[in-house]
Amino acid sequence: MDDKAKDAAALPAAPAMDGKNLLPVSTGDTRRRRGMHAPFPAVLLVCLWSLVSAGLCTTMAAIFNSDDQTDCPTPIVNKSLWWSECYELTGSNDVAARALLHGLTRGSVPQAALAVLALLLAARRRVARRALALATLAVTVTNHCMLAWFAGLLFVGTSGDALGILLVAVVGAYVFLAAVLALFFFVALVLGGDIVD
Repeated sequence: MDDKAKDAAALPAAPAMDGKNLLPVSTGDTRRRRGMHAPFPAVLLVCLWSLVSAGLCTTMAAIFNSDDQTDCPTPIVNKSLWWSECYELTGSNDVAARALLHGLTRGSVPQAALAVLALLLAARRRVARRALALATLAVTVTNHCMLAWFAGLLFVGTSGDALGILLVAVVGAYVFLAAVLALFFFVALVLGGDIVD
């Protein structure tokens, strides 16, 4: 007798509707084996990070985007303080900054939409979820590149004073962290990290 026949003989027989005894259907071992860990939830983390990043980029673009070019949009009455000065970009820097702000506001919409689609897609469709997460990651990296370029233009516009240095330091730290996370999430997505096996 081979192994399959021995295993089948050891299983209790279940009576069928017509009275004949049939072998039970084996469902397999559904218990988690020791040493097995849940896979890294890369798709979930990429999508959540992209949603937060889209919100930050949209908020920052809304703060800096003003159609009124004659008045400085600051609520501070004492204009002699260094953080309340009004700076104006001129020439090609102004055109580039407006294009970058336009790109940040328009780029955040597909970034958030792709992230929501990847989160809402059924967990069985791992390849499609991973592809949407990779597309989300690509749009997120593009938005962060535009944000870094915009911070550089603002640094030039402030002539390198304390406000410009503070702005470049904060945005630079954020973009550096975003670059590290993007590389980490890209590797995790390529290696196939997902919640469902």
